[in-house]
Amino acid sequence: MQAVKEKVSAAKAKGKVSRAKAEEKAEARSRAKAKVDLHQEKALHREEAIHRRLHDHHAGAGAGDDDHDASSSHLLLID
Repeated sequence: MQAVKEKVSAAKAKGKVSRAKAEEKAEARSRAKAKVDLHQEKALHREEAIHRRLHDHHAGAGAGDDDHDASSSHLLLID
């Protein structure tokens, strides 16, 4: 009878260790996913900022300012 109790006790302990390892693994997976999500969010934000800056730069370059008009600013008029 004692041997059966020891086996049951050992099985319970092994089960607890297995559950604890599974929980740690799940938490690690969750942290890794959160890290990837944050990285993707930052990359998207960075890409949007680059596009916004490019758009602002191009919009300001020829938006009614004759000094920045490429077709007339570099012309050399010779009579």
